[in-house]
Amino acid sequence: MKLNSAFISWRLKLILLLGCLGGLGVALFSIYVESISDLPLGPTPLSWTFKSSSAHVVEMFSKGGSDMKPSILKDPEVPSIDKIYLGELETVLFALGWFWGVDSRFGSIPGIIRTTVGYSGGTTVSPTYRAIGDHSEVIRIEFDPTVVSYKQLLDVFWSSHDPGYNAYTLQYRNAIFPLTEKQRHEAETSLNEKKAVARNAFFTTAEPAGKFYAAEDYHQKYLLRKAEGIMQELQAIYPDPQLLIASTAATKINGYLGCNGELDVLEKELPQLGLSRQMQELLVKYVSTNCDKFSGLTCPSPKDSQ
Repeated sequence: MKLNSAFISWRLKLILLLGCLGGLGVALFSIYVESISDLPLGPTPLSWTFKSSSAHVVEMFSKGGSDMKPSILKDPEVPSIDKIYLGELETVLFALGWFWGVDSRFGSIPGIIRTTVGYSGGTTVSPTYRAIGDHSEVIRIEFDPTVVSYKQLLDVFWSSHDPGYNAYTLQYRNAIFPLTEKQRHEAETSLNEKKAVARNAFFTTAEPAGKFYAAEDYHQKYLLRKAEGIMQELQAIYPDPQLLIASTAATKINGYLGCNGELDVLEKELPQLGLSRQMQELLVKYVSTNCDKFSGLTCPSPKDSQ
């Protein structure tokens, strides 16, 4: 059977046109993905608020002349708050989108001793930020159970995201990773309660925890790293980056810089944070003058969730 040459020519042109449009779509999508790849937090209201908070931290602590520079103390001492919690700690593991803002979200809650961001939930061995594989960005939280409970931290977890959000990649999903049988029971109970009242699709999960891999140092305490003056003072105390990351003082300051916590609690804790008088005053000034703009980031007080 002979085919009409005009028909073949028309079909060929259509195929070429569709191919070009498809290529254009791929190119535009690639540009879009590249444009969002450097955003500091996931596509939730918390994301954009955190981005604004980050900009204000840089503006106050990294600019403005000599009055913003740190006073490096002679023979700096370990912050007293890093010596207080010597009891047995518990650990939780949450995935809540991009981990920079989540690190700040939990940091200033009373009873939180340290936070570490990293990767978990998948099978890829030794993931990195650029090669995360099938893992999710997570936060590991070590806390004093005599001050704050796992249930209270679950309450903060639920208040920090929309369970109806379907992440476009495993990297930024929302999930609870119980580490003990008791945590598994509480997590599943909490999850089922939320599902029972959900009116729309529900994507948050509770799954067995896999191996935790700490993220690269430059991801840890992101807002603290933006506050150059405070960061330099803490680095004088903790030249070893791993000790700085594990510091309760660093954890709490990173939380307050994200406008989490309460000003009166910060003022009580200030003498224990190991900062010079200059940086203490600047931190209070930052929180008191900027954090009313970021009220959406304020964590519920643990006592309110009992």
